[in-house]
Amino acid sequence: MNDGTFKINLDESLADKLRDTINSGLNLSMQKEYRYKKSPAFLRICAIMDRLHTTARYLNNLELKYNPNEFHSFKFCDFINNAYVLKECVDAIGEMFGYDMDKVNSLHKYFPRSEKNNGGNDCSYFSYLRSLASVHPIRTDRHPEYIDAVFECSPYITWKNADKKRLFLIVYYYDENKSIRTKEVRINVQRVFDFVEYRYSLLDEMIFYVKKYQSKVLKELQGGIIKTESEFYIDYLENLKNENEKRYPNKESYELKFAIRFFALKLTDPKNQKLYNKYANALRYAIQFKHQELQNMTTEGFKNCGFKDDDPDNSLDSTLLWNLCILHHDGVGKYDTPVSNSVEGLEVFSGLSDCNPDYSWNVSDNFSQAKPFLEQYVSFDGLSIDDKNDSFEFLALIHMALYQSCLKCDCSVNRNIPNNLKYRFKLKPKEAKNNSVL
Repeated sequence: MNDGTFKINLDESLADKLRDTINSGLNLSMQKEYRYKKSPAFLRICAIMDRLHTTARYLNNLELKYNPNEFHSFKFCDFINNAYVLKECVDAIGEMFGYDMDKVNSLHKYFPRSEKNNGGNDCSYFSYLRSLASVHPIRTDRHPEYIDAVFECSPYITWKNADKKRLFLIVYYYDENKSIRTKEVRINVQRVFDFVEYRYSLLDEMIFYVKKYQSKVLKELQGGIIKTESEFYIDYLENLKNENEKRYPNKESYELKFAIRFFALKLTDPKNQKLYNKYANALRYAIQFKHQELQNMTTEGFKNCGFKDDDPDNSLDSTLLWNLCILHHDGVGKYDTPVSNSVEGLEVFSGLSDCNPDYSWNVSDNFSQAKPFLEQYVSFDGLSIDDKNDSFEFLALIHMALYQSCLKCDCSVNRNIPNNLKYRFKLKPKEAKNNSVL
């Protein structure tokens, strides 16, 4: 502004747009690598998104005013430091997602051209100003395009005379004869603001490159064929778990870890084998939908979640497999709390939960309370609730019992498991005809 008041105008919605774009494919961005030692880039991306949001807002609220009585312009130092953070964040996003940074870094549009070292460019001049004005005022020596000696130093930056458009950066240096020299670097404040606005505006173009990267990774994942179960089922489940962690790094793969342990389980009491088979068949049925979910990178639709199109749970971000492994205690009644507490404790002791073992409930007491309900379905003969080596078998038997209980209730599991004797001991009445064991 000509009256000596300067305020920058940054479109804060660009930072929000970048965040929304990255969050829309969060699992894809988590796989990004940073060139430095090929380390994961995700934490840097998170920090950048927060910095862009807060720094753009801070700079928009910062006002510089012409003040010839001010010996040193601390506000300009504040501005250029935070503007540099903003620029570095934008540059890092561009670099990570394949934007042509060389092209924009070589521009010479906003600041004076140097007569030395190919004239420099806007980026190098901006860094030179920041170094002398704020971060290295007692020794700036890494900008050969602009310094006139081995190093330069600056005591202050100030407004001068009646010039309301420029700040004057006072510079000291030694010439070739080691004589003391001074100079003034005139800073056109509006040009500095224009440069920062331009660099920040590049986010709009970079968002396209973020989407392009996400689309590329998504196609690669969708095109990468996941092994089928035909060769070896537990190995197949292990591979499925690896694919789950690869495609959704932030998403728990509890159900697959449980299934791997379940299918490797050797029952202590043969009387439980028939119930084991029914539950195992239900898990196998649900796992085929998990395969499709990972292949297609979505839980939408019957083929990706296992819920019928008209089922109320189909609209939720859930799957049939998840419901089979985290069984709702439908029909449990007064035994709900001891059953839940037993499951939580056994998950810890069997290694399926990362919770501190001290956090787990008193499994022995809770199991004793839940036992009358559970023994309607399964036998615990030959097992000790106090032996942690038996923890997973106890957990599996409880799941088998809860599965049978669910098949008596109107719940998501009962509605979506086929009405077939492969999965049930008794068919649902409406579909009992023309149904046989497979």
